[in-house]
Amino acid sequence: MKEYEYYIYSPSGNDTVLVLKEIRNNITRKEISEKVMRLNPDVEQVGFISTDKKKLTMAGQEFCGNGARCAIYEYLNGKEGEIDIEVSGCDSILHGGIVGKNVYLEYPHCS
Repeated sequence: MKEYEYYIYSPSGNDTVLVLKEIRNNITRKEISEKVMRLNPDVEQVGFISTDKKKLTMAGQEFCGNGARCAIYEYLNGKEGEIDIEVSGCDSILHGGIVGKNVYLEYPHCS
């Protein structure tokens, strides 16, 4: 299996991995997720971010608020600002940003 660059974040105490590549194939996403979680047993979830647009897809295509906040942090390079982001499990574009040391996400009900 090809190696992918990823970072581990710990928002709200839930270790979350962001793989720095959008993977569209569900099986490949699952395989990468399982490998990353075997190597990092404290990781609770794995997401994949696009380098072409601001988009997060979780391994199981579910919605994950902590994953979205991690993606916002990554896209803004940890600097204050605001972005709109597409997140798996939610039909609408979400808005979020960084103020001081806090990463926020505004979202309607997402499944």
